[in-house]
Amino acid sequence: MKFFRMLLGSKKEKLSAEDERQMQALPLEEDNEPQHPVSEDDYWFFLSYFWNIQEIDKDRFISSWSATLGRPYLEVIREFISKGLLKQAGVKEKLAGMLRAQDLKQLLKEQGIKLSGTKDELLDRYIEARPREAKEKAATMGDAYISTPEGFQEVAQHAKRRADRRDSVDQEVKRLLTRGKIDQAAKVVIDFRQSVHYAPRDDNWIINEVRMVMDIEEVPGLTPAEVKDARINWAIERLWSGDSRGMFYSQIPSFQKFARFVSVIIQKKESQETLQGYRDNEFITRVEIMCNDDSCRKCKAAAGEYLLTEAPLLPVDGCTSEDGCRCSYNSVVD
Repeated sequence: MKFFRMLLGSKKEKLSAEDERQMQALPLEEDNEPQHPVSEDDYWFFLSYFWNIQEIDKDRFISSWSATLGRPYLEVIREFISKGLLKQAGVKEKLAGMLRAQDLKQLLKEQGIKLSGTKDELLDRYIEARPREAKEKAATMGDAYISTPEGFQEVAQHAKRRADRRDSVDQEVKRLLTRGKIDQAAKVVIDFRQSVHYAPRDDNWIINEVRMVMDIEEVPGLTPAEVKDARINWAIERLWSGDSRGMFYSQIPSFQKFARFVSVIIQKKESQETLQGYRDNEFITRVEIMCNDDSCRKCKAAAGEYLLTEAPLLPVDGCTSEDGCRCSYNSVVD
């Protein structure tokens, strides 16, 4: 209950002497101005990094979190400690992070001590048999921290909250796509991605592709119902991940067939735009089609130089490569 009262901001509990010592031992960083407000996902993901013991003064990855968190990372560590979500690692926890089970068995073997049992049991035996040595060995690790059981629980609960939120967004995106509201569906995805600080990308390009694909009514070998279902799932995959190749490996055959059909249409469109860009350059009159060493027979036969006016569109017609045609153009400058 203490943990939940502190987390929810009710009457502040008095910290123990050890908690106070730990917090006072954490100097704040200097010259590190906040970059942006911390998101809930960033906050809990940072805590999840301490599921395994971390020596903060030697880990550059942890210090790089200050920019992401929007404030000095040591300040956030203090906050985790005050909420009971993080603690300073003790001798046993440090040794657990430093030594493998086989290392412990070797140390115990030298003392003639029983070698069976879990790593946790081996650690207990080693510390009991050689307390001074264990303490000195642990002291070689600097300040190190690890999540408390409450910290593990909070991260797990946040992961569930985020999964539930993502499921809700998915349902909204699917509803909008089914009604043909592509721009609104894209905005829902974009807003969610921004809220969790996903890497930026060219969403306009993705949305244009989704518009094109959502106009597809017929695909050889698929029923109208299969096409409708597949194109919505393709659009969802494209909007979320920026890629749709995952559908190539779907367990649903109609999705696979639709994804491969669509990939050809998109590649043809991209090829047209690439060739048009070359034609707009007065110094380019030819183009080379390049393939890989493991390309199919059709692709290898198509490889070579062409006049711009005679160059075939990619993907190569009849390509039998399992992952689709991987040929590409290379401009030839006279």
